[in-house]
Amino acid sequence: RKYPSCLGIEVYNSYDRPTCSDRILWDELLKVIIPEGRNVWGFANNDAHIVRDVDTSFMDFVMPSFSQKNVRTAMEKGTFFAVSRYEAGDRIGKGAAYPVVTCIIVDDKADTITIVGKNTNSINWIADGKVIQTDSVSSNGVVSSTIKLAKHSDDISCYVRAELTGKGGRTLTQAFVCDDGNMDQLINRG
Repeated sequence: RKYPSCLGIEVYNSYDRPTCSDRILWDELLKVIIPEGRNVWGFANNDAHIVRDVDTSFMDFVMPSFSQKNVRTAMEKGTFFAVSRYEAGDRIGKGAAYPVVTCIIVDDKADTITIVGKNTNSINWIADGKVIQTDSVSSNGVVSSTIKLAKHSDDISCYVRAELTGKGGRTLTQAFVCDDGNMDQLINRG
């Protein structure tokens, strides 16, 4: 709240052992900060102090081209995904490609969000720290999932995010802000 340059928190660090509750904290922050008009980006890094730490957790950026300026812009705008090959110290996938988001469609008119992921076995939709929908119909490692936001309106306070899981790890989207016109009530309730 105090520092606009504080863009988010680390939701995956290295092997995710001592910091495995970071996603719980992230969801709690999202519930409080989004109604105040900001989002909280979820970052991941391998914290590599030795070679074996490389490729444990990292970020997958969406950029027009690679440059320092584009990396910074992506970090500021939240156009990246947090990826981990570990969950609470346990290897999720070994040697396999990590889940990659290939398409996101937000349809305000239909009140839906669709995500397509490759190297994916399942997609979980999470709101307020709870899984509210799971889709796991995979066609050659590609899963398409559409969440109908109105169907889950009792479960969503102000955001929904997706978690893609596959043989090569787990990929998290940033939170999608959901405002049905009741955001002021969330601020006053807090």
